[in-house]
Amino acid sequence: MEYKEYHEIEYDHYGGDIIIRCPFEMCHARVIPLATVRGTEILIQNSPDMLQIKDNHAVPTPTNGNIQFYKVNDVWDFDNIGVSKPANDLKQPIIKDSQDSEPIEFKIERLLVCSECDKGPLGFAGHQDNNTDVKSLKYFLSCKSVLYEVRD
Repeated sequence: MEYKEYHEIEYDHYGGDIIIRCPFEMCHARVIPLATVRGTEILIQNSPDMLQIKDNHAVPTPTNGNIQFYKVNDVWDFDNIGVSKPANDLKQPIIKDSQDSEPIEFKIERLLVCSECDKGPLGFAGHQDNNTDVKSLKYFLSCKSVLYEVRD
């Protein structure tokens, strides 16, 4: 198995057979197929700090607050994902679905972690209005906080 980082992925070259995996050594649990989230990338301003991958290893590196995420509308799209409560002082992101849309303030309810090793954060989940029903949560997986398994 070969693991790549976000900037190394050439989706068309691998024919869509790419699996997003936990970045932590001794884990690499399957998180979600890339085909499930392809085309949902969104740049989020003021996002909470996420893990960064450097030389195929998870490194807790502060980010600049503008991070590329995959938007996942349903928790059941994930193969493996866990959640934890966020810290009270966590930055609240500002989301724009497109260049022309108005910014939406987003309330983080959970941080995404690997369900196998309980490490993260790999992303976050929350809502954009007062509807706090767990079924209405939207999930955002950091593109640069995971590894990509490619099969030749």
